[in-house]
Formats: sequence, structure tokens, C-alpha cells
Amino acid sequence: MFLRGPIKRISLFFGIFFVITFMAYFYLTHKNIDLANFDEGLEDFKHKAWNFLDEQRPLEGLKLERPVEDLSVRKFSPECVNQLYSQKTDIEMNSLYDSIPFENKDGGVWKQGFNISYNPSDWDNQKLEVIILPHSHQDTGWTRTIDEYFASQSLQGFGSTLDFLGKNPSSRFIYAEVSFLDLWWQTLTPSVRTLFIKLVREGQWEIATGGWVMNDEALTHYGATVSQLIEGQHWMLDNLGVLPNVSWAIDVFGHSTTEAYILAKAGIKNILIHRVHYEVKKVLAEKKQLEFIWKQPWDITGESAVFTHMLPFFSYDIPHTCGPDPSICCQFDFMRISLTCPWHIPPQLIKPDNVAERAKVLVDQYRKKAKLYNNNGVLLVTLGDDFRFLSAEEWKLQVSNYEQLINHVNSEKSYNMHIRFGTLSEYFQLVSSRKPKNEFPTLQGDFYTYADKDDEFWNGYYTSRPSYKAMSRVVEAEVRNADILFSMARHWAPATTKSDSLFAALYDKLTEARRHLALFQHHDGIVGTSKAYVMRDFRRRLALALSHAQNISSFSTAFLLGNDIPEIYSNLENLVKGSAGIVPLFVSANPHWNSTASMSELHTITLESLKDVKTLYLYNSLPRARDHVLKLQVNMSNILTAVKKQVKQPLAVQLSVLLDDSKTSFAVQLEPSFNFKSPDPFSTMFQLLAGPIPLSPMEFVRVTIKAVTEPSPKPAVLVVKPTLFKYPKIAHSAEMFYIKGELQTLESKLASNFLEVNFDRETGFARTLQNKKTGEKHKLEIGFHYMNPSPKAGAAGAYIGCSFVSNEPLSKEPVKIRVLRGPLTDEVTSYYPRVKHTLRVNKLDTPGRMALEVENVANLTDANAVELVMTIKTGINNKDGTFFTDSNCFQMIKRKYRTKIRQWGNVYPMSCSAFIEDETHRVTLLSGQPLGFMAGEKPGEMKVWLDRRTLIDDQRGLFESMTDNLPTRSLFRILIERIFKPAVVGVVVPSMTTDAHFALDDMLFPSAQFLVNTDPSKLKPRLALMANTGLPCDYDLVTMKTFFSKSERFNGLNSVDANQLGMILRRKVNGCGSTGLCSDICVCQNTVISSIKISEIFPNLITKMVVKTPLILIPDKSISKVAESTASVGAMEIEGYLLVPENAEIKAR
Repeated sequence: MFLRGPIKRISLFFGIFFVITFMAYFYLTHKNIDLANFDEGLEDFKHKAWNFLDEQRPLEGLKLERPVEDLSVRKFSPECVNQLYSQKTDIEMNSLYDSIPFENKDGGVWKQGFNISYNPSDWDNQKLEVIILPHSHQDTGWTRTIDEYFASQSLQGFGSTLDFLGKNPSSRFIYAEVSFLDLWWQTLTPSVRTLFIKLVREGQWEIATGGWVMNDEALTHYGATVSQLIEGQHWMLDNLGVLPNVSWAIDVFGHSTTEAYILAKAGIKNILIHRVHYEVKKVLAEKKQLEFIWKQPWDITGESAVFTHMLPFFSYDIPHTCGPDPSICCQFDFMRISLTCPWHIPPQLIKPDNVAERAKVLVDQYRKKAKLYNNNGVLLVTLGDDFRFLSAEEWKLQVSNYEQLINHVNSEKSYNMHIRFGTLSEYFQLVSSRKPKNEFPTLQGDFYTYADKDDEFWNGYYTSRPSYKAMSRVVEAEVRNADILFSMARHWAPATTKSDSLFAALYDKLTEARRHLALFQHHDGIVGTSKAYVMRDFRRRLALALSHAQNISSFSTAFLLGNDIPEIYSNLENLVKGSAGIVPLFVSANPHWNSTASMSELHTITLESLKDVKTLYLYNSLPRARDHVLKLQVNMSNILTAVKKQVKQPLAVQLSVLLDDSKTSFAVQLEPSFNFKSPDPFSTMFQLLAGPIPLSPMEFVRVTIKAVTEPSPKPAVLVVKPTLFKYPKIAHSAEMFYIKGELQTLESKLASNFLEVNFDRETGFARTLQNKKTGEKHKLEIGFHYMNPSPKAGAAGAYIGCSFVSNEPLSKEPVKIRVLRGPLTDEVTSYYPRVKHTLRVNKLDTPGRMALEVENVANLTDANAVELVMTIKTGINNKDGTFFTDSNCFQMIKRKYRTKIRQWGNVYPMSCSAFIEDETHRVTLLSGQPLGFMAGEKPGEMKVWLDRRTLIDDQRGLFESMTDNLPTRSLFRILIERIFKPAVVGVVVPSMTTDAHFALDDMLFPSAQFLVNTDPSKLKPRLALMANTGLPCDYDLVTMKTFFSKSERFNGLNSVDANQLGMILRRKVNGCGSTGLCSDICVCQNTVISSIKISEIFPNLITKMVVKTPLILIPDKSISKVAESTASVGAMEIEGYLLVPENAEIKAR
């Protein structure tokens, strides 16, 4: 019958043991079990079993213990829901690339195209309408600095253009770079400003895009792109009272789908692009698809789509814009009359005796070009080049000659053609009037990698001058901090009236920081393709932006924490007044980067004595909780001296880091600073790590640092002693801080409770990565090699990628190795002649513990022409050469290695991340700086370009080799994740997982540190700027920005008197997968939360309501404004809002 009593309980106990053992055995011997389901089922079974046993009366003498669940990690979940699925479009760029043979056939006069024919009767039913658009592209730094360009060319050009347009109402002009306009505006008298405003408002002088610069689209972070667009368009609104409705990007080296999306969300629905691979242009021209609706893969409604016009030919200069034959088009660049054309047929002045013949030649080119478009007879002919229309002479030459041609053609009925000068807006209006937008083809994807001829791919710039690229990311994070903290302090409800004068005085410095960062997003700035001295000017401006941003953040922090303390408030008043001798009571303790440095350096604090105490505030800039590891350089020379003097009562000294309550302490890792390249790498400087310190969303927390002593047999400083291998000699003064080891004794692994990395003890390079929670061990082989470029002229320079002649390993010399095993990190550093390579396992902090951290310092200053590449070999079986790179840190793009393209043509931009995957696992590479990336050549292999040095010019106008290399740090995180199939079958829009998004945000936007130079006892020990719940897990706070605009657009929308407060939110979609190493904070299955209530998220802001705006944070005057209490962002979308008080009176416009 049935078992009862003790026998029943004993039987059940051993039965459970047998089942668990059997399931484990079955899993280990049968590889087709779904591990996620196994984990979930096993845990469910165990808990039910133990719960049942708890209900029984325990056997006398038998102790049952429930297994302890590790709450610091979460269980895998195979659920994969709420994904976005790719919408079908007429043109999908990956498929288009698959169809193109890339044969580079000679097209005749249109070298990269084909012969174009037409029948004059093609326009019998409707005239061909031709818009001629004069333009002048002006680089905001390239072969000269922005100031030099302005003084020598732009200033004169603006004056000539203003004068000519003012006297010739039928003439037109388009211009894009607002930063030059700002410099010019400052020189203008009121009457000249009035004329300029008139020309702009009446449409003669069109300002397109409205960005501070014509930004790069390959390497920029979407946040920086949006910010530079905001800066330029707010300048236009405040000074000219207009906003652009078209975009003009003729000199950007490839085009990004995220850029198109940002422009659409900014209210621009018509754009022009140019630099696209010539084979792609050829195919689109053959199909008459050079105009299309550019859509995002997830966009069902087309709300974020833009109508796109692509220029068809080699260049945007006059020889390549009137038609397919440049030798003919060059004859219609009348500024060349005193010069010549490369085809040795000079232009002719138009006269009554030649106008008919000249017009016939030009009409033929126009007709041929028109046959490449399918828009019912509208043609755009751009007329200009770099720094053109700089003089009254050029304006007169071009316009007077074209007017004669125009008059002749328009009067000749047989041509069925009407020509006029017009703007880009006028062109798009004409197209729209003749053909509905829904009849144009749709397209998704992007336009990388660009090649303008042969196999010369423009992907070298993805990596050129990487130190500057890394610096930009650091500055971006600091300016974001400054924007948010400035905005919070200005609108802090408990102290709003106190902030009026303080923050108005500070606003100019914030604007300067924004604009210096915006300038660097220029397509010859962040890409590294300017002359060396111009790049140094960019770096000087970035350093100034960093300094301003850190000062503003410190100032705002002091106000938020101590505005009710007279000493603090008085100090802030004196700082904005510029009073002599005033020392800030709060200073940034973040890493700093001065204008002459090639890398950032940790902030240094000096402990003057054993009794010295340092107080810091830590600030989490993310809208979600995370851990912070305090990182500082500590000068302990005085303490070391004091310890050495304690002979009678020897002391051992260690550092203690405590939370504000002086009870909660954190793990401290104090290690000696070590500079292998220094003549004396040993010093009394130490690097301090302490944590993990938990921070709630947008929270300030106070910590103290002090020395703690205890009796010791001999004087000592308690440090984590690194072990040095293959290092010949350690200075006597430093022997107490290091251990010298023999290589054969080196334990070649780094470990935490979450990850274990095995490395090669000879090289210091990783070999495997094990997830200690799942037991899975993965191949992860990291290595380096040099790629040697072809010596032929034009092969590789600042722009053009390396045509690989050969490659060689990093070094054949014995490598020196430093190993450190501490409470917070395990790391191994290997020293090569030109590379310092570090593998690091972060042991405790979330999200750092989920990833292997890789840090490299490359120094090619003494190298020949070479490109340094890091390779990562994994066990991933990615099929068909498929891999994924990010687009501007916003979305992931599917790529494919194509053997029909040269090897070096398969390098793509990686702004922030890339991954490869197979059916079950994904390896994600997160990058702290934009670089070039390639994968798919071999299954499981990835390559990252770290630095490059070129000894020749690649003949793209720079006229300079690239030999100004600097020692450059690059930082990466590598995650290996299980991935799950979506619940609904379909082509999923690719996306990173929750874990990867979190780890990337943590790396790009680290928590801030502020050192306090006053008695902290009166200050708030902690302060939350946001509700403890933070934003929903799939929301990001991109930025908050305060403006001081007087535009009527903001009537009724001021946050406080004469101020506006803007906020930009992003909503991610998280891919299906996980490391399994994060806590519940990483659980985010694309929430169904549709809105957030502002008053609940920011309870202490004076603003309680939101008004939705375009992304530029300027209200659309054509849409009624309604203040709402909630903000709602759709999946994969970014939205802009103005925050207004609850009683805001929104006036009709």
C-alpha cells in the first residue's frame, strides 16, 4: 500500500536525489537538451521538492538544509517576446550588395557608369524642369583651422554672397555649416544682419540641415549628433527666426541610416546625400532609383522615413554635376576661365554668337542626367565646390553666363526645358508636385563602406588618429553630465529662485562646451582626416569643453547639495563673479584630459597625513541603478614618510573607504602605480579602487577616504602587490610593493565568482573564457598583428584603408608580464615594444562583472607605415560571413563578409559595438571608442583596428601623410551570451541584449566623482534627482538641456522665466539573450509600459508636465501644443520633450 511516516519521507528524499542526479547525468551526456529549459525546470523541481519536505515533520536526527540560492545572478529565461520585425522594402542594402558583381567596368565618358541615351521626344508631354543650385561647401577644419578658414575665405565669401543676392532676387544659394555663420554674425552690423535675415526668410539664401557642422555619420554617437543639430538649429531660431526643412550632406564619407532617422525626428523630411560606393550608385541609376524613401527596418507607418535624393556621379564639384561627361561639365564652370580644366578644354564666355551651340551641349548633359531619375521630369544641378562663390567676380562670372544660357534654352521651344536658379527646398517641392512620394521605391540599410574609385575604400578613417576619437567619447559623457546637472539645479523646486542669476552667468560656458564638442563631430574632425596641426586645434577645443563641463557639473552639484548653506552659496556667487582667489568647494575627481595629453589620467588626491580625510560625492548619471567602483590616483609620499618614522611603534597603514554613515565599508584595492615606459616606473603614487558602491538612479552618495593604522612588526603600507615576470630589476625603494615571479610558476588564469579567463603565460593573451554560473567554457583567443600597407601612391592614407601586402605578429621578443590579483579585479598586463595589453576581470560590480575587460595602449610613434589590428577568435559558427556592427550606437546593422570585394573593403565602422552569433551563442564586443571592424572572413573571428600610421598621402586633398601618432588607450568589454529564438517567427530587427546595453552604457557614461573642499557635515549625505524606481528598464535618458531662448516659439512653454528645459528619451528593444551573470536589475523583456509620469520620475523639479517636440527641442509651430502629465516613447524610438510647470499657459501661435 502507500508509504507512511518516516519511511515515506526517507523514500521521497532519496527519490529527489536520484532524479536530480539523473537529470544532471542526462544533460552532461546528451548535448541536445535546451540548457535554458533545463535550468528553469530543475530550479522549479528543486523548490517544489524542498517546499514539500518543509511541510513534513523532520526525522529525528536528520537535518535537511534548503540549498542557498545565489540572488546576485538571475536564472536564464528562454522567453523572447516583444521583438520588432523587419519590414519589407523595395531596396534592402544587404541584398543589393549581394547582387552587385563589383567588376568596375569602364562606363565610357561616365567612367564608373554607363552610356546614357534618350529621345528628345521624351519630354514632349511635360517640360523638363531644371533647378540650378549654387553652393559653397566650407569645412570647419581640414587643411586649416576653422578660424583660419573664416578669416581667409568664409568672411569674404559671406560678404560677397550677401551683396550679390541682395541685388539679384532671382539668384539662390545653399549653405550648411552654422558654426561659420555664428563667427560671421558676430562681425555684422544691425543693418547687415537685417539684410541677411531677409534673404534667409525669403528663401534666397537657404540654410540646410542646420547642424553646427556637417557631421560625420560613421563614427559619431547618436547623442552627439543630436546635440550638434540642436546647437545649430537653436542658433538659427534665436538669430534668424527660421528652421531648416531640408538636409544637405555632400561631403560625408558614407551615409548612416541612423542619421536619416535623426533628421526625420528633427522634422526634416527631404535630404540630399552624395558619397556612396560608385557601384551602388551605378545600379541605382540603372534602375532609376536614385531617389527613394529611406525607412527604418522597424518603421511600419513610415513616420520616420525621409525622401532622399542621391547625387549620381563621382564628385559634387561642377565637372561632375551637370551630366555624365566631366570634360563637358567643366566647360560650364566659368570661374575656370582664367585657369583650365583637367580635360584641357577650357570654358568659354557666353556670347550671342556662341550661346546656341553652348546651350545645345549643356542641354544634352542635362537630359542625360535626367534619365537617371524617375520623378516626372525634375532635375537638380548643383553648382559649386569647396569654398566657392567667395568673391563678387565669381558670382558675376557664373550667374551672368548661366543667365544667357537659361534665357536661350527657355525661349527655345524645341528643348521642352525650363531652367532657373532654385533652392533645394524648391527642388523637392517640384518633385512632390509632379509625383506622389508613395510612388517612389523604399529602401532600408546604410551606405558603407564608401569607395570613390577602383578598390580604394574609405575605411582607413574609421581608425585614423584613435586618440582623438577616444577623447570625444570622454567629452561627450562629461558634457552630458553638465547638461543634466545644470538643468536639474536650475529647475530644482526647493531652490528655483536662488538659481536665477547663478546659472544665467554660467550658461555661456555651457554653450561653449557644447559647441566645442559639436565642432569635433565635423566629418574631418572625429574621423581624423585633417592636417596634424588642425587636429591639435580640435584637441585643444575638446580639452576646453571637458574642463568647462567638469566645472559646470561641480558647480551644479554644489548647488544641489548645499544651496541652503551660506558658505556654499557665497562660494558659488563669487565663482560666477570671477572673484580673485576663490577656490571651488566642489571639484571634479573624474579622469582629466588636457590639451597636450594623448590619454586621460585619473584624478590625483594627496593624503597629507595619517589623519587626513577626503570626502567625495559619487553621482550616477544613468536612470537605473548600478554599482560604482571608485577610481583615483593617490599620492601617499607624506604617509610613507610618517610610517617610516614610526620605529618604536611600527604601524601598518591601509586605506579605508566608507559610506556616509561611517559604518558601511567597501572592498579596497590599493596598488602601486606602474609605468613600464618610464625610466623609473616605480613611485610612491598608488591607484585606488574601492567598491562596489551601489547607486540608485541619478543619485548622489557621499563617501570618505582615510588612512587606518594598526600595530605591525615593521612599518608597512598594505597594498595588493603585483607580481612581475620577466622584469629584470625592481628598484630597491619599491621592493616592498612588488613580487618578482618566475614564469613557470605563473597561474595562467584570472577568476571571479562569475568568470574565469585562461591566458597564455608566454604572451599574456586570452585563450578561453568560462562562465562559472553555467560552467560553459568558450574559446576566446586574443592576439595582435601588424598589417603592412601597399607602398603605391594613393593606396593608404588618412582616408583610404590598407591594401594588405603582408602581416606580421606583434613581437618575437620575450614579453614582460604583470599580474595583479585583488579583491576587486584580477588582471594580467603584457608589455610589448609598441603595445601594452591588459585583460581584466571585474569581480563584484554590476554590470562590470558580466564582461571580460580588455585595455590596450598602442604606441606607433616610432613605427613605419603599419596598421595595428587586434584579433579575437571564438567558437562561434557564424554562417555565410554574417556579423553585426552598430550604427551610431543606436541600432545594429547586419553585415556580410564578401569575397568579391577586396579583403580591406570588408572593414566597417564600429561606433560602439559589434557581435557575431550562431544558433545558441553570441559574442559581443563593446568599444569605448569608434574604430574599424571586420568579421566573417573566417567563422568565429573578429578584427578590430587599433591604430594606423601612413607615410604617404592618399591623394584626397589632405596633402599630408599621417605620422603624428600618439600613445593611445583603447577599452573594450567582451560578453558571451546564450541567445534564444523569438516567440514569433520572422526577420527580427537585430539588437543587443539587456546585459550588453547595460554594460555599454556603464562604460560610455561612467558615474561621476566630486571632491569636496569644505566641511561636509552640513551637506546632504545623499540626494536622489530621480525617483528610486528610475525609468522603465528599456528607457534611456539621452540628455536634458536648458536653453535661454527669447523666440516666440516658446511662448507659454518656459520652464521658469526666460528659460526652457528640454528632455530627450530613448526606448530600446533588447535582443533575446543573457550572460546570466547580472542581478534582477538586468531583467528587461521590453516592457509594455507605454508612458512615464514626469512628476513621479522627477518629484523635485518645478516642471511637472511635458510638451512633445521634434528631436531638436523646438516646438513645431504647425502642431498645437498640449501639456501632458506623461511621456510615451515607442519601441526603438527617440523623442524630444519640453518640461513645463503644471500651471503653464500654452498660448496659440
